[in-house]
Amino acid sequence: MKLKKGNWITLGKYISGLIGLVLILMLILPQLFKERINWMVQNYLNQQITTNLSLSDISLTFFKQFPSLTVSLDNIEIEGANDFKEVPFLSAEELSLGINVFSLFKPAIEIKSIYLGTANINILRDLDGNSNFEIFETVDDVTESETSENKLAIDIQKIRITDSNFL
Repeated sequence: MKLKKGNWITLGKYISGLIGLVLILMLILPQLFKERINWMVQNYLNQQITTNLSLSDISLTFFKQFPSLTVSLDNIEIEGANDFKEVPFLSAEELSLGINVFSLFKPAIEIKSIYLGTANINILRDLDGNSNFEIFETVDDVTESETSENKLAIDIQKIRITDSNFL
């Protein structure tokens, strides 16, 4: 079965319309879920990290790590734990989290990947065995009410670190 020239043009219009619709959805979808995702990420980080955390901005896009929806935490700094508060554990221009797009329509949003760019990571330990990277709450410290409110699922399958320094 051969298609006529007019049928090819019609098929081309439908395909280009479909591609345009997908691109428009890729621009609009992050804006629809931005508040929910930003609140969930900030809430999760505040509940899990015991040290001070500072960041300048949180942004969402499909275009950084396609096909994942990427949440970028810009200019993030995490203070060291214990006696290492003067040396930040992590200081990065960007920490990005890749989110499974289909999980946006489920109760728990899934984080599938972590991308860390232009970072300084300081891993320190003193003679007494104290370390600066013990920044997370232990399982015993997190109450059941906090975990039931937290609807963020972490299923890390990829970690990419670029242009970074380790000490």
